[in-house]
Amino acid sequence: MRVSFATETALPLHRAAFGAVGFVFCAVATAVMIWPSAPLPASVRAVIAAIVVTLPANWVTAYLLQEQFSLLRRPSLAVLGAGFWYSAMMSACYLVALPGAPDEPMLYRADEQTSTWLWVIWRFGFLVFIFAFVVLDKLLPVKTTVSRRTVIATRYLLGFGIPILVVLLAYGLEWGHGYLPAVIDQGRFDPWFSLAVGFPALAFHLALVLAFVALTRLKSLTDVAFTFALLAWLLGDTLTLTATARFTLGWYMGLLEYVASCLAVPAAFLIRLNALYVQVDKLNESLAALALLDGMTGLANRRQFDQRLAAEWLAAIRRREWLALLMIDVDRFKMFNDRFGHGAGDECLKSIALAIQNAAKRSLDLAARYGGEEFAVILPATERAGAILVAERILSTIRELAIPHPDGNPVSVSIGLATVRPRIDDQAEALARAADDALYRAKSEGKDRVVAADPIPSPPATEAARP
Repeated sequence: MRVSFATETALPLHRAAFGAVGFVFCAVATAVMIWPSAPLPASVRAVIAAIVVTLPANWVTAYLLQEQFSLLRRPSLAVLGAGFWYSAMMSACYLVALPGAPDEPMLYRADEQTSTWLWVIWRFGFLVFIFAFVVLDKLLPVKTTVSRRTVIATRYLLGFGIPILVVLLAYGLEWGHGYLPAVIDQGRFDPWFSLAVGFPALAFHLALVLAFVALTRLKSLTDVAFTFALLAWLLGDTLTLTATARFTLGWYMGLLEYVASCLAVPAAFLIRLNALYVQVDKLNESLAALALLDGMTGLANRRQFDQRLAAEWLAAIRRREWLALLMIDVDRFKMFNDRFGHGAGDECLKSIALAIQNAAKRSLDLAARYGGEEFAVILPATERAGAILVAERILSTIRELAIPHPDGNPVSVSIGLATVRPRIDDQAEALARAADDALYRAKSEGKDRVVAADPIPSPPATEAARP
């Protein structure tokens, strides 16, 4: 069974939940905007913690999107997954290049300009991937797919190519940052606005958010989560730039918004995964129930009958109660089928099955299709007189159906019944044989009647009346 996270319809509850959280983040960001440059104690550990938390989230998101690409084979999903893979690798590089981090970085020793340019390329590179996803998803027809070989080749290319690209970018910035304009001055982001790139960058980001919403219309839970992630990312960049410096209120809130943006999509996938588990569990229950039902009449099938008879037999031994069994056969059914056809025969059996089901009123009674035109009813905690009452009710109900028969009389049934108070050394087959023998006698004595077998011998005890 193929299941797509990307195409699953978002429930109103999901939209409301993400919308409520998004509103809170927007409200907090608006409040922080009043004084984003308020200085706070310097803590590089906050950045390290944020990246350590979000790095696995980006990896997981990239993996899930690539799996979706393998399933649906839509090129846009490969681009989107590549964007999160790129973001994960760039955040790892930024972590080890962060000024103020331990004295021995994992990859290289970076100065303030290099690490900031790494941040710029990381953030805008991710937005480029998002832009490419929006364009591809908009321009390519919905049914556009690639071959499985292309899927495999693309996954290998992105899996190895993006880490190589990130490493080349990192070392290229280390060697060539002197040729790039300064984007930070003694820990402050003022050059962003003096270079007239701050507001255009944020405007471009906002345009991407709006384009994504317009393209997807938030139809799926994944679309809602991606929109939330892009919005949180935008708020984080806005707070960071308006804070104008590291270790300020806006800068720390920007980190929090970034963490939220990275956790939104994995959270959506987990919600859908849990929902899928629930659906699979319900489907398994439905299949198990269908496996025990007769497909035409809707009654229990022979398999369920055998299981239930064995279970009720043991229960009757344990509770020292009577157990009754009715065997029912449609009279002269072959003649009916030959005259009116199998379609009419099926409808006749359905009507009779419904009558039998309605006559066995208690929840613990079981009506089953025993085979062909033969039915059976298990009546727990029922002695001989009570079983005869149920059998007579079935007989009269079927007569009232007045289904015409080729012999000129309405369709009728013959019923044989047997009762027993089981003992430990008895077998349930004895009850079935006794009921079947009674059915044979009903047929032999003229049909359209009830014949009750004598109670199967059992230890003396007071008979339990049928409730």
